[in-house]
Amino acid sequence: MPKKRLPKGIRGNKGSYEARATINKVKIHLYGKDLQKLAEEFEREKERVRRETDYCSGEITLNDWFETWFTNVKSHRIKETSVAPMKNSFKRSFGFYIGTMKLKEIRPLDIQQAINAMEQEKMSIRTIRDALGRLRECMEFAVGNQLINYNPCTIVEVPWSYQKAKNEIALTQEEQDRLLAEMENHWYKELFYFMCLTGVRVGELGGLKWKDIDFEK
Repeated sequence: MPKKRLPKGIRGNKGSYEARATINKVKIHLYGKDLQKLAEEFEREKERVRRETDYCSGEITLNDWFETWFTNVKSHRIKETSVAPMKNSFKRSFGFYIGTMKLKEIRPLDIQQAINAMEQEKMSIRTIRDALGRLRECMEFAVGNQLINYNPCTIVEVPWSYQKAKNEIALTQEEQDRLLAEMENHWYKELFYFMCLTGVRVGELGGLKWKDIDFEK
């Protein structure tokens, strides 16, 4: 029987496993009997050490700093259902264009070019402004932690005029009835009913949990 191949950095010995690695001169040494759990913990620990050492050395990227700031400062001040949409909004905007840049190397021109690119991609003005506002908060916290000397978001040119709203097209009652009839035996039947009866947005619906439902009211 061929010997089971272990993940890089992990070795086995008589029913237990040992994981070793050195990240940015920091040694990681873990033990465990469950290979899968150990491998997952090993990856999390390597990522944690990588972020912390990058933070201390000033090599942290915008994406990693945003994750650190959002987790420790922002996430507990907003609704749980808003966490994923806010993080995804950052990933699609500044995280996509300049997220891999080192925090200390980002200049106002880099942010301005990212904004210009978003405009060219027809991203809505409101989305750009919201993303910039969140980036400004994130950068201001970096200034307070002495990672950067100034906030590069303060002198960029921001698009202020909103684009003309598109005409909303809603289903008629007959169309809704036909849609729900088609969904009667569908796996997502309840979701379609919930959307039609409440008007909730798809993103909000995706974040709902049982604890969000007030069965008494």
